[in-house]
Amino acid sequence: MIVPVIAYLPTKNSIRKIKLKTRSSLQKRQDFPIRRLKQTGYLHGSGYYGEIAVGEPPQTFHVVFDTGSSEFWVVSNHCLSCKRGHQYNTRLSKTYWESKESVRFRYGTGAIAAYRGQDTVMVANMTLKNYPVASAYELSDVFNSLPIDGILGLGQDSGRSGSSSFLQSLYEQMRIRQRIFGMYLQPFGGEIDFGGIDPNRFEGSIGYVPMLENSKYFVVQMKEAYLGATPLNMSRHLMIDTVGSTLMILPQSDIQAIHRSLHSSITFLNGTYYIPCGLKGKLSDIILDVHNHSLSISSNDYILFPHETFTDLCLSGLSSHGRADQWILGDIFLKNYYTIFDLENTRLGMAQRLTYRRRCSYNTRSNRVKAVKTPGGNLVYHYQKKPVKAPRCGDCGEALAGIKALRPREFATVSKTKKTVSRAYGGSRCAHCVRNRIVRAFLIEEQKIVKRVLKGQ
Repeated sequence: MIVPVIAYLPTKNSIRKIKLKTRSSLQKRQDFPIRRLKQTGYLHGSGYYGEIAVGEPPQTFHVVFDTGSSEFWVVSNHCLSCKRGHQYNTRLSKTYWESKESVRFRYGTGAIAAYRGQDTVMVANMTLKNYPVASAYELSDVFNSLPIDGILGLGQDSGRSGSSSFLQSLYEQMRIRQRIFGMYLQPFGGEIDFGGIDPNRFEGSIGYVPMLENSKYFVVQMKEAYLGATPLNMSRHLMIDTVGSTLMILPQSDIQAIHRSLHSSITFLNGTYYIPCGLKGKLSDIILDVHNHSLSISSNDYILFPHETFTDLCLSGLSSHGRADQWILGDIFLKNYYTIFDLENTRLGMAQRLTYRRRCSYNTRSNRVKAVKTPGGNLVYHYQKKPVKAPRCGDCGEALAGIKALRPREFATVSKTKKTVSRAYGGSRCAHCVRNRIVRAFLIEEQKIVKRVLKGQ
């Protein structure tokens, strides 16, 4: 039998009781399961959010989990310019504590002003007591245009004197077994695994590289970058940033050099690079040598969607920033890997994301579909004929946790200008399986429909 021990330590004015950890409490940590948090993609996978709750009773919010920052904020009900359904009302929470300190947090695309406080936070069925939360009363316009209510930073340094980072807080409050989380991303969603890694999300071995010492965020050293087999003579720091940017962000000089090497037909329009869409899948891979591990991105991924006017030109997935020594790997790179953030051993791991290519059964009878805007701004698809039979998800592998499986109403064939194009809606793994076997991708047609609907709002 193990008996808890109480130690009495004298303080200046009183005696303070401290409960020491016993062997039983340490053994309990070994039994902790991995805590999975569903991620939902938005704007064609340009960002991801997860659902959390703050306060008692809980108030629900959709927040971005950002490895490039450490602060946590949600929109306050005192934000007069914020037009959204989820707003944090501190008066309704009996566990809220207000510090009355006003702060500003700056991001690459905008900033927010907020009041600091503390409250109960619930993430992936885990409860954190007295965790720092800022209630934002002022937002940049860019945040008002996104379907999110805040940002929760996963950086190593909390940025607050006397406070722990989010992952460290989970560990200290006995919510996770070890200070590790894995991230699995796909165009329509994904998940974050807190407290461990999920071997069902990757294939092959994990390549681990040490993180730079004394870094607040997740930064590793890149030895060299290659365009195909050609070295680019670029040794840089790599920062892993999941704030929602689709792009890889590089120094301006590196961007210019890479685009010059890629193809002579690359166009520079309004500060942005565009690549002929016909070169998608035909240009060389960009390969990064990180501690003798090769990480690559193909032109299928770094050549994005077409320009609104010049439809034969597609947006380049490489953008620029002011720092001369750092590359930021965004979602177009990370979605190909299962990424492991290991603070126990101060290292970063990457493994090839698992994809399912099992045979799918489906029916491609011709169908006509149109998108109709609802009062809430959602898209509803109306069919003129009987919906196409959907593939059975059992044939494609288990659907990603938290993402709805493919259903008949979500798979359609659209006939337009005598061309039949198809698109799978909904199903992550199933969608990937089907997408390799349907007539052709429906992405361009989908964009046109969405733009028409949004234009009418």
